[in-house]
Amino acid sequence: MSEAMSTTQEEAAEGAASSRHTPRRRREAWTLTSVAFGVIMVGLDGTVVAIANPYIGRSLHGSLSDLQWITNAYLLALAVLLIPMGNLGDRIGRKKVFLTGVVGFALSSLGVGLVGSISGVILLRAVQGVFGAMMMPNTPVSHDKKVNRTNKIRQGVAIS
Repeated sequence: MSEAMSTTQEEAAEGAASSRHTPRRRREAWTLTSVAFGVIMVGLDGTVVAIANPYIGRSLHGSLSDLQWITNAYLLALAVLLIPMGNLGDRIGRKKVFLTGVVGFALSSLGVGLVGSISGVILLRAVQGVFGAMMMPNTPVSHDKKVNRTNKIRQGVAIS
């Protein structure tokens, strides 16, 4: 009887180990990774440009005021549009708004690298801020439907 019991326990342990790597868990891990990457990208972009400002100023012959606008256009657009973009995500779907933000942010980043004028960089940095604002409040992880209201409040405080 003990052999049958140990076999059953071994099978249960094997089943538990294999259930850790289900397709759903892998999909959730990829979602978490991509969301984390997107949010880090938005936050990092605000600081990386400050480091690149001297090079940008030299190569595009920008003044100190121009360099301040390169940084501030992004941060201003991002800050002003966080709540409206969260509202947009509530109305048309967070995933749709988040993915639009990711694609738009990547394309505007490419545009910043390719544009050859200081005014073009300022404009595209503002566009980056708009798309960053689409990503930040619409992260799928922050809106899990399985979490009750109290945990959502805790989660929102932790994310902010």
